[in-house]
Amino acid sequence: MRQRLLRFLAAGTLLCAPVASYAGGEAVLQVVLEGTAVVRPWVTVSPLDSLDAIETHVDLADSRLDLRLPERRAVLLCAGAEDVATQCRRVVPGEETRTELTLDDGRRVTVTVYLGRAAVAGASVQLRPAAIESRRPITIPIARTKDGFVSATKTASDGVLTLDHLAPGDYVFELKVPGGAIHETDPITIPARRRNEPYGPVRLSPIRLPAGMDLTVVAVDGDGAPLQGVGVGVSQAAATGETGGDTRPLFFEGTTGGDGTVALTGLRDDLPASVTCSLAGHVRSNSRLDRVPRQATCVLERFASIRGVVTHDGDRPLGGVEVSLGSATVRTADDGAFRLMDVPPGRQQVRFAAAAAAGARRDVSVHAGEQLDLGTIELGPAATAAGTVVDAENGAPLSGARLAPLDAPGAPASTDDKGQFELTIDPAGATWRVSRDGYAETDVTLTTASDQVVRLTRPGTLEVTVWEDSGAPCVGCTVTADARRMRSGLTDASGIVRFQGLEPGTYYVTRERVRTGASYVTVSGGDGRPVQILSGRTSRLQLGAPSKPLRVYLSPLPDASWRLLAESRQHTTTVSPDTTSAYVIRRDRGEEAALVLLAGERGVRLGTIPAEYEGEIFNLNLSTASADVTLVAGDAPVPGVMVQLRTPDGAVEAWGRTDGLGTVHLPFVRPGEYLITTSGVTVPLTVPSRGIATKVVTL
Repeated sequence: MRQRLLRFLAAGTLLCAPVASYAGGEAVLQVVLEGTAVVRPWVTVSPLDSLDAIETHVDLADSRLDLRLPERRAVLLCAGAEDVATQCRRVVPGEETRTELTLDDGRRVTVTVYLGRAAVAGASVQLRPAAIESRRPITIPIARTKDGFVSATKTASDGVLTLDHLAPGDYVFELKVPGGAIHETDPITIPARRRNEPYGPVRLSPIRLPAGMDLTVVAVDGDGAPLQGVGVGVSQAAATGETGGDTRPLFFEGTTGGDGTVALTGLRDDLPASVTCSLAGHVRSNSRLDRVPRQATCVLERFASIRGVVTHDGDRPLGGVEVSLGSATVRTADDGAFRLMDVPPGRQQVRFAAAAAAGARRDVSVHAGEQLDLGTIELGPAATAAGTVVDAENGAPLSGARLAPLDAPGAPASTDDKGQFELTIDPAGATWRVSRDGYAETDVTLTTASDQVVRLTRPGTLEVTVWEDSGAPCVGCTVTADARRMRSGLTDASGIVRFQGLEPGTYYVTRERVRTGASYVTVSGGDGRPVQILSGRTSRLQLGAPSKPLRVYLSPLPDASWRLLAESRQHTTTVSPDTTSAYVIRRDRGEEAALVLLAGERGVRLGTIPAEYEGEIFNLNLSTASADVTLVAGDAPVPGVMVQLRTPDGAVEAWGRTDGLGTVHLPFVRPGEYLITTSGVTVPLTVPSRGIATKVVTL
């Protein structure tokens, strides 16, 4: 499993995930704005696969705008004007040459936000389109003023959020509430105005956020003195299936005050937490808490620095030498001097590499805040590497093969008409990339030997077709092919990406899955699928599979707060009912699908669609039984605690978090014997064929 990577915009800190490399041309995209009485129209273009700058066009004089954009790189195109709703659309230039956006006043939307049982005043709210993958945190501009674009608004003193102009569509609301918690909702649908529908606001169901528990983070330096202005970020994420399918990350952020503390509110007590503390001039502190305590401490050590002078050939200063420590690299000045800043305290290794001299390494130990002087570092003479580049199949020498250094300075070279080369290298050896037209690139380690042979093979090609969970082609998705070195590419309009010039061998192919918020991006790779690349041939691989829709009808129909999750081997779909009260999911033929109802932090497993089912409509009668579980400590209710109903064999059947009265109501529970598990307590519960099973659990 590839490591899950996280971009988290908290307290000024950005942890970056790798971005797919792309080399291509430009495409012209014509944007056409339609609508009447459009005043001061504007267009923004946000790249979805990188952190490149957002392109902005304001006060347009014409309703048509021709944009020159990188070909086949997906962008989020948004347009708006005064007193109209922002319209956004995902576009792939080159696959599309023209897009039309109709600007109108949209819908007026109101919703009340609660934290526990109390309405939340002053919560900051941002919106993003649902179901869009992006390698940058994205929000949609909800208005434009003389000072610029507005992407956030706040709830009023009564907890009511009002959006005067919102285009119909599916949105995720991200809310930052007092106390540092950052919540995101399930997708919320803003309906289009029906014919003859009277004008009036769309009143959404209340957004209810769990109160959770409090965590105080204390930030101190190495001597234990409190630190003010430390940016603190906390993240929590459940493993897949751990909370019934809801794996959305939770984020909290704040800044320490004069006493070095910050109080964060709303953490879940049943999930581990990762705490990051950062302050300019100090080493970032990262820690993991298996369980959330009432207080956690960050210790931030001051950065050190290392300086020195590099010489060569009898104490002559040597400029242009690469001096590196970890991923940080500087070059020496003409007088040979260098200075490495922001060095973490502890044992470190400083590396020196030059084109015309031998490399060197120095192991040092630095203390917090120390300014370490290494004095003079004398580099010895360079060495020579020689050899021949040949065809791997027939051994014929290859003239015109190119050799370029990868991990140390050096001058590129080419083989002569006999396929021979001679290079100046570090005596310790170095890695060089060898290439020639019609052959696959290869990376080799060259030493001071004079008879080295580099063998180049004819390349192979890999074609990967990627399908979305919905069964549609995955357009603009990132695919990696990993062998001795990683290649990345973006799928086209058919969901296909081709990797050419590959060195034969076994590659592991992965589709990166990106989850995007207004303040974060998570990138996960999953398990790589192996594929064998053969010389001169094209290997083909499919990730995912096309699927067909299945209409699921539940009886009785749950209220609008419940959404249906369908999980199968190839697809995971979460949907609301359509206008015919059907939940439309996708599944492959012969694939079993588990059905779960979700409403916020509550969930109930309904059963499965058998693998052999081949119909287009699936009817399921819901249980009329339910369970009410109340948690108390002494005589006081215990709110904000996760409760699970488990079958005797340990399977989670239903779950939810207690409200302000310490109670969680779990409807649609199938009759049977269960175990209530919560906060280390296990209590039996019998659910009848109809009616409500109640239980008070003392913690």
